[in-house]
Amino acid sequence: MSEQHFIDTDFGRIAISDSDPGGSGACLFLIHGNSSLKEVFATTIEAFRDRIRVVAMDLPGHGASADAEDPPAVYTIPHYAEAARAVIAKMGLDPVCVFGWSLGGHIGLEMVAQGATLAGLAICGTPPVALSGPDKGRGFIPSPELSLAGKRDFSEADCEAYGAATVGGAEHLTQVLRDGVRRTDGLARETMFNAILSGDLADEKQLVESNATPLAILDGEEDVFIDHDYLAHGIVYANIWGGGRQAIPGAGHAPFLTHPAAFNPLLDGFLTAVMPPR
Repeated sequence: MSEQHFIDTDFGRIAISDSDPGGSGACLFLIHGNSSLKEVFATTIEAFRDRIRVVAMDLPGHGASADAEDPPAVYTIPHYAEAARAVIAKMGLDPVCVFGWSLGGHIGLEMVAQGATLAGLAICGTPPVALSGPDKGRGFIPSPELSLAGKRDFSEADCEAYGAATVGGAEHLTQVLRDGVRRTDGLARETMFNAILSGDLADEKQLVESNATPLAILDGEEDVFIDHDYLAHGIVYANIWGGGRQAIPGAGHAPFLTHPAAFNPLLDGFLTAVMPPR
């Protein structure tokens, strides 16, 4: 991993991994998923650090970042997006391509909805959800593991089940990632899930059908959480890279972690399209 340091924001103290402290402003900015931490991107950072400055953050209530003093004012997708934007602004990162995994992808979409100017947005395991119309509620496939996403208190069995499902299998759940699930503030899951149920997020389907920000969708073909037909055929994207969603054969919810040989060239291709090499 890269050098860790901390940035104070209105959303608490945020832990940052930076592959090139003090380097150029151009950046690949990584945002992890629910109950994870920046270390999930270790192989991605190593793969791209010579290509571009790579910065990863721990969301509030996750990893080495501080827990929220006022959970409803921090633990929602819009507030997470504001926290990410605050980090980017304080670090002077520009231009920025965001890669958001799972919850991180929803945060990236929310950043765009809030008016953030991104060179590009790549998402993985993140179906853009609709808040109204016939597609309301589509995007995810119900499962026992998915039902844990909003549970406040995790048992050891919950940690194992949720952790394994999110990283694409128990064989990929390292001790660092397991500890990241355990460490996560349970209020972060509960508060965020309740906010989603109340409609406190952008209409993501409408966003990706109308916003011109370059978008890449890089999913695992065997991701058990997402509705693959909806992603491939239920959305008319305004500006999607590669002609459509890119599905990586044999991969689950975290193809960047489990199938880097297939994933990294796709992410590199998107970066090349939206941000020239330094």
